[in-house]
Amino acid sequence: MPIILPRNLPVIQSLQDHNIDILYEKDPHKMSYKIAIMNLMPTVQTTERLWASAFSRHPHINVELVFFHSTTRESSHEDPQHFKEFYQNWKLFDFNELDAIVITGAPLEHLEFKDVSYWDEIQDLLKKIEKYKLKSLLVCWGAQAGLYYFNNIDKQEKMPKLFGVYAHDIQTKDHILTRNISQNSKICISRHTESQINSENNRDDKALHILISSPECGMALSQDKNRPYIIYAQNHFEYSKHTLEIEYKRDMNKNLSNVNIPINYYENNDPQKNILHSWQQTSTIFFNNFLDFISDTVC
Repeated sequence: MPIILPRNLPVIQSLQDHNIDILYEKDPHKMSYKIAIMNLMPTVQTTERLWASAFSRHPHINVELVFFHSTTRESSHEDPQHFKEFYQNWKLFDFNELDAIVITGAPLEHLEFKDVSYWDEIQDLLKKIEKYKLKSLLVCWGAQAGLYYFNNIDKQEKMPKLFGVYAHDIQTKDHILTRNISQNSKICISRHTESQINSENNRDDKALHILISSPECGMALSQDKNRPYIIYAQNHFEYSKHTLEIEYKRDMNKNLSNVNIPINYYENNDPQKNILHSWQQTSTIFFNNFLDFISDTVC
């Protein structure tokens, strides 16, 4: 279905080039959800494009995206005019208008949460989510921040860095978010840390209902038991075919000494060969499931 975006958003042309239809206002004859994206990534427009693409695949539901960013930290990678023109102030926004919110990752894994310059703001946002019981998808660092704030689950360093495409196990087959996702489904990962979840064989923790996990990579997807409207995704269902390659080449161009080839990403793990894109179907199914999760009144 078409994605509803702010008019003149620069990434629209790129989305249209990839055969994604764009609307600028809701179709009154179609079901639609309004979802906010709290964009914490320095790659602002790339992140906009990833999430617009992710939510454009449901056969029956249109999604209108509203973009938020930090109100206390200026981006050094994007023109401030871009935020003025296309972003909303989340503190002033009426959350009753939203059906769901996504908090993206951020390159902050090396910092303790209390040392993040806008940690107070993130806590205020999470508090507002809890107040409105808003369906939420917290991703990568966003998931770790939510796990720490709500459940006092800290993160720990993971060496070597998890980087590539990894097979995962479905721990809860009858959950709406895992519906039609097969065992050993592939999911992209790019992180140096993981949340310290005390669970046996990556099964349910006392605070979390673990939905998808991996012996090698830990928890991938979980639901907060006390706040079932909150979903934590430590890994990246939203990544496009080329996202890991862009990260890999970026790090190679920095002449870093410890850059690993993203595992299970290229054919025969050879960067000169084709990208396998083995997670595409899982990604599509997951985001369609998440849209159905929004309408699930049980949570």
